[in-house]
Amino acid sequence: MLLQGQILLGQHDLSYRLFFSHARMVCDLLREMIGEAWVELIDFGSAERVNASFVSSTSS
Repeated sequence: MLLQGQILLGQHDLSYRLFFSHARMVCDLLREMIGEAWVELIDFGSAERVNASFVSSTSS
């Protein structure tokens, strides 16, 4: 959806951003859904939030 030349994110995009902004939720997701031994090797305590957007203003 375009509004004055800017791309508006869909509700699902906002929900994903909110979910993945919480390290504990990501940790629980990986542990429960992946369930592989390598997940326990991840140092979730050192995780840091990166404020980044990968939505391009051009349609390529």
